[in-house]
Amino acid sequence: PTAQEAILEYTSQALSDRGRLTAALLELADAPLRTEEVIRILQRATDISPESAAGAVRELNKWHLLQATREARIALHETFRLTARQIRNDLPAATIRAALQALVESLEPVPGRPENDIDRFRLYLRLLPSVDRAGDLVGLVTNDSEYLYELGLGGELQRILEGCIDTPQLSSSDRFWALDALAFWKIQDDD
Repeated sequence: PTAQEAILEYTSQALSDRGRLTAALLELADAPLRTEEVIRILQRATDISPESAAGAVRELNKWHLLQATREARIALHETFRLTARQIRNDLPAATIRAALQALVESLEPVPGRPENDIDRFRLYLRLLPSVDRAGDLVGLVTNDSEYLYELGLGGELQRILEGCIDTPQLSSSDRFWALDALAFWKIQDDD
């Protein structure tokens, strides 16, 4: 292994079980979160207490596995993402699903909330199908398809919509509107 791989493996092994769990679940989010959101996600996904969850966040910080933003949000350090993803592969599906649901709830846009930003919104839209809310995704995308396209989200959302067109989550009406948004973006791309 390379020196970096050896350091990452050593760090992974040195973490407590709750630290490894926290890193694995934080890897689900590529947008920074408030510490309180991370604690809430951990509580919803596991039986961990708020104090233990906060301790796990401190542990990751002690090992320099967290990046902090000016807005007092945290994200898993990019160099540890692959390791955290490997840890997550060993977690029960129910734990991951509960974490995803809690993450989506934390990211749900609320007018006037200071942490509304494009990265959080993009992550929110991307995660909706994974928590059986593809219909909500279609509603948001079709109501604002031109705006989302202008924000540069058209290509990414196009891939997400294409991936959920044939899922049983979508009603016939939702499927129609998803195809309508895809047609709109295709026309925009051809101009």
